[in-house]
Amino acid sequence: MFDDQIPPSGPVGLLLWFFAWLNYVIGRVMDPQTNPIHVYGPFIVQRFSSLALALPLPHKQRMSGQDTRSRTGTDADIDHPPEGSEAAGKAPSDIEKTPRTEVHVQPAIGGPIPAQPIDPGLDDDELFPEGGRGWLVVLGCFMLSAMTLGFGLCWGVFQEYYRHNILVGTSNSVLGLLGSTQGAVGTLSSLFIGKLGDRYGYKRFTVMALVCSVGQLLGAAFSSKLWHFFLTQGILQGLATGLCFPFVLAYPSQWFKRRRGLATGIVAAGSSFGGGTATLILRAMLTQISFRNTLLIYAGIHCVLMSIAICLVKEGPAGAAARAVRGRVGWADKKVLKDPVFWTTACSMGFGIFGFFSPYFFMPTYAISRIPTLSPQYTVLPSSIMNFSSAVGRSLIGLVADSIGPANAFILAITISALSQLLIWNFAYNYVTIMVFSVAFGATGGCFLSLMTPLAAQLFGTRNLAGLTGTFNFFMAPGNLAAAPIAGLILSASGGNWHAPISYSGGVQLAAVGLMLYSRLRRQPVLFAKF
Repeated sequence: MFDDQIPPSGPVGLLLWFFAWLNYVIGRVMDPQTNPIHVYGPFIVQRFSSLALALPLPHKQRMSGQDTRSRTGTDADIDHPPEGSEAAGKAPSDIEKTPRTEVHVQPAIGGPIPAQPIDPGLDDDELFPEGGRGWLVVLGCFMLSAMTLGFGLCWGVFQEYYRHNILVGTSNSVLGLLGSTQGAVGTLSSLFIGKLGDRYGYKRFTVMALVCSVGQLLGAAFSSKLWHFFLTQGILQGLATGLCFPFVLAYPSQWFKRRRGLATGIVAAGSSFGGGTATLILRAMLTQISFRNTLLIYAGIHCVLMSIAICLVKEGPAGAAARAVRGRVGWADKKVLKDPVFWTTACSMGFGIFGFFSPYFFMPTYAISRIPTLSPQYTVLPSSIMNFSSAVGRSLIGLVADSIGPANAFILAITISALSQLLIWNFAYNYVTIMVFSVAFGATGGCFLSLMTPLAAQLFGTRNLAGLTGTFNFFMAPGNLAAAPIAGLILSASGGNWHAPISYSGGVQLAAVGLMLYSRLRRQPVLFAKF
């Protein structure tokens, strides 16, 4: 039933032999794809074997693709050829050896890194566990997204506070530029950081993100001048985002294929959840305790939660395999750069971000301008609702993408987002209409962020995924930097007429839809096909 091996002794060995026997028995009566031992078994066996100091594992006679990857040594199948095969009766040296790729996977507990062979003939489906440990990775990425990307979405609260307290007299366009700096630095840095992460691994960069995130909060707590805030909440917070963004979106795609859209959507929802929560908490804290104490408390929260998240994340089998066979860092993929679909997709992302930030940055100001008697809590409530609605929308768009394809989901979501600005926000003269717009735009406006990595994986594959995500993110740098200031300038130039910046914001998102439609039809000309 098993290969001739000396089993590990003690209770761990007994447990491993029982597990292998159970896998064998259930595999005889159940389809391998629905066999829970087959699906979750490799993760459990690997974890127990790591705890047992890499003791040899029992192997089934009929091994699956994932079980084959857990065997060490390139000649595992040669040393014990099955009876009746042509290899039986030959010396191991006479048998032609199939070259395999040595993949170095970091063990759960210290010690040397074992080499695991990946058969280059394996199907992609066998490299994606579709669950198990992957859900812990998704949870960790959700938390990192909330602490870095999400914190930037509550900038409207800081902008309104600075206007009336610390930076009195500063124009909306300058404050908008301050808030946009973190996004621009994040997108510019993520291009290079993503490439480095594909070569050297992801986790070390998420640790650097923790240091930058906590550092910017501590620095901003003791800031008093405009340039202080540009250094802390602009550059340092932007670096924290850039050090985290490519990896929190790439991690789930290494663990999931069929559920890739859902997993990535949950992670992207973390930024909205973090932004919505921070908006409510920060507004209450800023009005009840001092500005400095508020940021010091948040620095402690970020340190604890991001540390837990970093312990949860881990590269998947597909990511480890690709990194192991990769040589030096490739800063530019010429094949991708020559593809017109890459450029239209990247430009679509860039236009989409131009229409994304205006509601988040200006909603508190818009609410006060329409309803001057609003209390401070009701002023920021639409922004919070927008963020929480976005958390739900980004998760659901993942399910939609798994059903109809990421490109189709992008076109659907951003079309609704653009129309909600043009047809609802343009005519939101009372609080109820403002809240309706907050729900509609929040649920769809930021969906292109959660669809970025599934789109990249579908169009160009999972190899160099973090680098490709960073490249797409790089194209959003102009929008991150200039979207809010341009909206502020348009508002000032129009004499406070809100129809002008709203039409600009909705119009550029419609342009993003047109570019993505071109990319989709170039790759898949069938109109109603899943893509």
